[in-house]
Amino acid sequence: MRKRLLASLMCVCMLIGLLPSTALAAEEPVDVDSAVAAEEPVEVSIGSTFMVDGINYQVYEGPMENSVEVKALDSGKYTGSIVIPNSVVYNGTEYHVTRIRQWAFHNCSGLTEISIPEGVTDIGQAAFQHCTSLQTVIFPTTIKNIDEQAFDGCTALRFLDLPGSLNTIGDAAFRGCTSIESLTIPGSVTKIVQEAFKNCSQLTKVVVVESENKLELGNNAFSGCSKLCEITLNNITVIPKSCFNGCTALETISIPDGVEIISDSAFYQCTALDTVTLPNQLKEIGDHAFYSCSSLTSISFPESLNKISANAFNGCGALNSVFLNEGLSEVGTWHFTIQISILF
Repeated sequence: MRKRLLASLMCVCMLIGLLPSTALAAEEPVDVDSAVAAEEPVEVSIGSTFMVDGINYQVYEGPMENSVEVKALDSGKYTGSIVIPNSVVYNGTEYHVTRIRQWAFHNCSGLTEISIPEGVTDIGQAAFQHCTSLQTVIFPTTIKNIDEQAFDGCTALRFLDLPGSLNTIGDAAFRGCTSIESLTIPGSVTKIVQEAFKNCSQLTKVVVVESENKLELGNNAFSGCSKLCEITLNNITVIPKSCFNGCTALETISIPDGVEIISDSAFYQCTALDTVTLPNQLKEIGDHAFYSCSSLTSISFPESLNKISANAFNGCGALNSVFLNEGLSEVGTWHFTIQISILF
């Protein structure tokens, strides 16, 4: 009996020895503040980046609180059809998408369609440059600026529906978009920078919507658009240098009232151009302005014109009659290449 009791006591001691020490210790108090702090999300500040649903974002000081811009992927390229949301939630905070960052989709040759959300005001430099499979772009009604080279070389882009909120089309923004066939510039646009639509070789029609806003066209804005045959211009006072240089399909141009200067080489080598209507406010025709417009047969100058620069009509072999005004004070040398009838 004594041996049996001793054995039972030994078993109890062995079981107690197997228990973890924490089970025997008094329960320690928990620091509630520390536990809550450990669960709080990491603070996101200006310049921070994060990804939601496969799109990379960066926080910046934008027009709204918690503004973010879409940026390039850290590795790889965007592909397929992408719909950018107007806001995203990250770590419990809502962020508003207001800009497409420069180079965001640069060289994304597998990108076919992009929908840019309401709230975005700017598309950055070269944002979609050389997206050679991009066919469709849906712009928001909030967009104000399309920066330089934004869609440069997007050779599959065929249709452009530019919204009435747009103010500026940047340098070479749509240069070399060789599938665009027609273009309407809304009256809200006040600046089209140089080479904006240069070498859009399938572009046949351009309409600038009439507006009270003055439009500043840049040099070479439509140069090399070899199939351009219909142009409706409004809201301009100057046709800049080489604006329609090499538009070899253009047959007729009516330059709107208000234009005072046709700059150097503006219609250089528009070889099909046979009819030109000049406005009553025109003051100056620049050097080589109509150089090698070999189909042009006659032209009448308004009374307001006081200067025709050198070589303005050089190479216009079919030109046989010119109607000048008596107030013309300066006519450059070698402005006509053949003997013509100059009538007052």
